[in-house]
This record gives sequence, structure tokens and C-alpha cells, in this order.
Amino acid sequence: MTETSNYRYGFYLRPDYATSKAIADAHQLLRAQYGFITAGLFMPHATIKGFYRSDADIADMVTRLDAAFAGFKPCTVYNGGIIKMGSGLVTSWQHLPDGVTPNPGLIEASDRSWAALEPLIHPDCDFRHRDPRGSQFHAHITVAMADIPRKMQDEVMAFLNEGGRLGSTSFVANTYHLFRFKADWQANWWHTLTWDLLHSWQF
Repeated sequence: MTETSNYRYGFYLRPDYATSKAIADAHQLLRAQYGFITAGLFMPHATIKGFYRSDADIADMVTRLDAAFAGFKPCTVYNGGIIKMGSGLVTSWQHLPDGVTPNPGLIEASDRSWAALEPLIHPDCDFRHRDPRGSQFHAHITVAMADIPRKMQDEVMAFLNEGGRLGSTSFVANTYHLFRFKADWQANWWHTLTWDLLHSWQF
């Protein structure tokens, strides 16, 4: 097994300060109240291009993302509140204020990141076919994930909603980050996960 096989990468939207703080505080609260830890192992973020394995040089990823995002204009994103996603809980940022129309700026960011990074994804990447894109893409910020029992979703959602809206009503999505993650992906990865911020883009 090579060193790079232990790495996964992600290209993420960084929220504004108020939203980042609210999500980080929620992660700490859920750890203190329920013992949930996995979501809090990650930085507050909205996934634009999710986990991928790659043996490419980081410089190549940055160069391709630079080219793919040439001329990109930031958009305003809107807080759709806490929703269920799979067995987890997230805040949805997918739609315009009507709550129905997908935000074209986020769809564009997702498409551009896929165009840049897909040629660099390792053929044995275990996330390749599970990473939503196109019409399946749903921008969100995770509040609770792998370790929340599905039967507790309603209770935890109601608990969090007692505190009011989680994060800003809206913010300008102008800062994007490339991260590298390292873990033993074949075991309980949350016990070994570490991450590094590799590059930042501000539009």
C-alpha cells in the first residue's frame, strides 16, 4: 500500500463566520449531549466535490482548479434549515429563496470542480460512484452523520431547532478550499482521521 492510498481529497465551500461558528458549536453540543463525534471531526463546509482518491501532485490539482474556475463569479446562498439526508442531519443550502429552484451558482461550482478533478481521480477510488453530481448534487453542511442512529433523527432535529436557525440566513459563497484527509479507510476511519488545508480560492 502506497502512502497516497491513505489520502482522500475534497473541494469545499467555506461558510461565512456566523455559519461556521454555528455549525462548530452544534458539533460540540451534539458531542456533549449525545456523544456524536464524526461530523465534528470535519471543518464546517459545504461539499462541492466530495472525497476522492488521487495520486496526482497537489500542484496539478491546484493548476486544474485555477483553470476551471477562471472567470467564476460568487453567488449568494440561502439557508434552507435542517433536513434529513440519509441517516444524518444537515443544513440545506441548495435552493434559491423560493425553496424549490436549485441555486445555479452552486451547480456551476460543482460542475467546474468535477471538470477539473475527474481526470485525476484514481480508478480504484471507493467514492467515485457515490459522490453526487449534476441533478443529484445537493449543497449542504453536515450537522450529524455516521454515528447518529436513524431512529434518533427526529429527536435531534427538534432539539437543534429549539435554538433557532443554524447559521446565517444567507451569505456570499466566495471562498473555496482544497483539503487533504488521511485515515485508515479500511477500519473505523474516524479514529485515525486527520486533515490539512492545501489551498484557498477567494472570488
